Amino acid sequence: MKRRNLLIAAAVMGIACEIPAIHAAPPAADPKPAAVAPAPVGIEAAKKALAEKRFDDVDVALAKQLAAKLPEADALHISLEAALASGHMVTANQRANELLKATAGHDLDVLFQSAQTADAIGDSRTAQARYLAYARQSDKKSPALEFALDHVLRHEAYPEEYKKSVKLYGVDAHAWRMGLAQLSRLIEAADADRTLDLAGYLIDTYPDPDHIDKVHQLVRDAAEAYVFGKEPRDRYVKPLLVLSKRPAKDLRYIDLLYTGAAPALTDETRVQLFLDLIAHSKALLTPTMLNQFAADLRGLKSAELQTRGARALLAAAPAYAAAEKDVHYAYFRVLGESPAVFHAKEGPLVSNDAIQQYATALLARYTDDVATTRQVIGWVQLNYLTADPAVRAAFLQKHLADLHPQWLADILTLQPNTNVQALVDKWAAGKSFKDALDCRVYFFAQYNATKDKAALVATAKDYMAAYPTTFNKDVVNQQVINSALLDNAEKLA
Repeated sequence: MKRRNLLIAAAVMGIACEIPAIHAAPPAADPKPAAVAPAPVGIEAAKKALAEKRFDDVDVALAKQLAAKLPEADALHISLEAALASGHMVTANQRANELLKATAGHDLDVLFQSAQTADAIGDSRTAQARYLAYARQSDKKSPALEFALDHVLRHEAYPEEYKKSVKLYGVDAHAWRMGLAQLSRLIEAADADRTLDLAGYLIDTYPDPDHIDKVHQLVRDAAEAYVFGKEPRDRYVKPLLVLSKRPAKDLRYIDLLYTGAAPALTDETRVQLFLDLIAHSKALLTPTMLNQFAADLRGLKSAELQTRGARALLAAAPAYAAAEKDVHYAYFRVLGESPAVFHAKEGPLVSNDAIQQYATALLARYTDDVATTRQVIGWVQLNYLTADPAVRAAFLQKHLADLHPQWLADILTLQPNTNVQALVDKWAAGKSFKDALDCRVYFFAQYNATKDKAALVATAKDYMAAYPTTFNKDVVNQQVINSALLDNAEKLA
């Protein structure tokens, strides 16, 4: 009996045993072998096997249920758990697929598990589709949703799911990198509308200047790659309209787009573009843009748009005054060359006092640049102050040392009682003999008019001595030889 029991046990356990024969007298009667109890089956038996980690017994217990045309959801769930726990991923994927059908895709946990099992057996397309479905149907923040979103976004461009991920899990370095990858995929796919939409979203969400600059670079590169179209109105104007309504680190990439968009822009659309840049970008217009802005303002037919443009530019004056001096100069040039826009007779936007203040601030930065200084003074006195002789004269006197010699005559016209030689001497202080002499020569006529014989003779002698072979004979003949102040002897001296 003992030997039989050992054999039965060995057979049940699949163990091959060799037991030496024992020669003994057979028992009086050979009893019948005990009947083996059938393995328990059904849901409860399967649950018990799962709880006891007898994973291979689970499907045995559920054989009848699993063989049905439409297996019960409970049976499929238990079988799925056992397959996952034992690492039988093919079986797990089969059960997940059946559960997905049984629940009509409404059980999000099943949907997520079916994506996991598909991914585990290498069915990447099915996994991506199911992770995407899960990400779109689930709105509750969870590790599963975070995983699903990351999986979807790592493999394809889904900007709306990206926005959902940022909303739920926050703005951080990981989200930024994922956003750039999404934008790059959209650009690669030449998806113009969604590229611009996501570019705008990234700028709004990541307002750091360096992040904004990176988005600008990608958009500009996309335009060069014809992502938005071939014609300037599509290729350049479309991205310009998006970027111009948002902050910018600077306008170097926008300036490149603006240059390309030029054929498709009118005076009105350019002015509106500049207004958007001033209002939203918080970056300064480039000198090229400022020059064009001025030209457009002067040519506008709409007085309302012209006034809006002028007011917007004036409101930005402090920022331009603090900018690089070439930008500051370009800004003032807009005002200086556009008196009809800023200094109209009715309701001037820039007063005489204001234009002088703007000029004084700029001139302080150009003390070593005579040409620029004289250009600024010229704009002010000729374009703004001509209607007020007293103010104009005072302005010229204030900047006397920087005036072009010919402008001294304007002072004499505005202030007839001014002593010519005293004015010239004051202007010449600190200047070279040549510069002072050239100025004096300009005033031969004034010396004659004021009967300043001494100044006339002294200037004539110095002039011909300094330029013995190149002096202007016509000037000397008219102003000196033909002067009524000199007799013949003095003319020949």
